[in-house]
Amino acid sequence: MADRDLTDSLIDAASNINLARVRELLARGADPNAEGNWCRTALPLAVRNAHKNESIAILIVEALLASGADINASPGDCLSPVRYAAIHGYMDLLRFLISKGADPNDRDPNGQTLITLLETTPDLKRRCRRIVKILEKAGGVRS
Repeated sequence: MADRDLTDSLIDAASNINLARVRELLARGADPNAEGNWCRTALPLAVRNAHKNESIAILIVEALLASGADINASPGDCLSPVRYAAIHGYMDLLRFLISKGADPNDRDPNGQTLITLLETTPDLKRRCRRIVKILEKAGGVRS
């Protein structure tokens, strides 16, 4: 399989929360930081799609990180993994990402921290109080 095919297959497997396929492709040499369509990489998309099975998504994230994935990357039109986890309310995945070195003070292009985003966006504010506490405990601040 060509590098581009490996990359696209890895991104597809991570997006579909297919742990066996992710492990297979990583074993075959797929680069977890290689960009696919729209300059996206596997790690942020695995986190974004964790609603399919958060515990399996954590195992996929672990496999990608073990293969050298950049935990704070926000390639292409993707948000960073920690931002996806926080916005979507994946508390276990957020804790896991932070424990592996994700930045709890991830900032958007305007310099706004994740806590500020969560507290100033009405739809997020109502449902993210526990997420804010997790970020604060990890050293997250308001911008």
